[in-house]
Amino acid sequence: MSPRPPASSSGEGGGGTHSLLGLLFGVSLYQQAVLFRQLATMIDSGLTSSRALETLAQHTGGHFGAALADMVERLNEGAPLHKCLALYPEYFSELVVCLVQAGEVGGQLDVRLRELADMLEQSYDMRQQLLSQCAYPAFILHAGIFIPPLYTLITVGPSAYAVAVLGPLLTLWGALAALLLGNRLSTLVPPLRLAIDAIVLAMPLVGRVVRDGALLKSLRALADLLDASVPLGRAVQIASRTCGQAAVGNRLARVEDLVDEGQTLSGALARTGVLPPSAMQLVAVGEVSGSMVASLRKAADLLKIDYDNALRRMAAVTPALLLIVVAGMVGAQYVSFLREYVNLLNSVMP
Repeated sequence: MSPRPPASSSGEGGGGTHSLLGLLFGVSLYQQAVLFRQLATMIDSGLTSSRALETLAQHTGGHFGAALADMVERLNEGAPLHKCLALYPEYFSELVVCLVQAGEVGGQLDVRLRELADMLEQSYDMRQQLLSQCAYPAFILHAGIFIPPLYTLITVGPSAYAVAVLGPLLTLWGALAALLLGNRLSTLVPPLRLAIDAIVLAMPLVGRVVRDGALLKSLRALADLLDASVPLGRAVQIASRTCGQAAVGNRLARVEDLVDEGQTLSGALARTGVLPPSAMQLVAVGEVSGSMVASLRKAADLLKIDYDNALRRMAAVTPALLLIVVAGMVGAQYVSFLREYVNLLNSVMP
């Protein structure tokens, strides 16, 4: 790691030492969940934050391990844990920083770290579920690349077949890599991120899954923040930024403005129309009964049902659509093969 400016006694040091890999790829939700769960266990057993994090940094390699080692130095110089985490926004979101700060201020750091680990594990499970549903469509898409040129393998040979397959295959993988990298870098250009996310929301099938997933994360984050005694306006602000979808986050940010103007949370949500009616009713009941955190978590559970249903619909329809596309590609290649075969017969017949 390159030298860094020394931290002051108040913990307000210079920025963290960032790596290109960290800025581009961050760290997985699973690795974050493991980190916070292990931190919670060690702190609960009596270790200080710096000693616990030092132990974990020694067993973590790569750019993330370097960032942890840098945070250990800052902790030893007197910086609080949440300020160390805030120096690395490519790894730790504002929600993570805020919950850790609430744990430090309230003397319940181990409890908040466990809640963070639970929240990150739930987000990781959602992402894995989405990826697993995409596996079969991806298989069909690759079949559409490998199957149509089979006539080339028969009529010309393996070399021509390899050329016919490698071009589309490399194009597909290159486009996927470009999309993933562009998605990561677009966070640095808010107007571009907003435009891309608005297009995604307007897409059939996919838009519903993305919207429900974003709202689900926001409701869970809002419940955790309020449970940690974070003020409502601040909690809504952070929850809107942690949904992972700029277009949805924009609508939630309007809720923050309305709450700051004195409206109730349910009234602000009703004006923006961001939540479905069933979730809205639970939020209103939570305000009246004084059990807002429990109501928000129940609303998140209801949204999880909608999310799962939308995901199943997408998983059922997408392979069928791809099969139709692949069948059309194979049919076109078959017609082309027959045309060439007929032309060959006409050329050799007297």
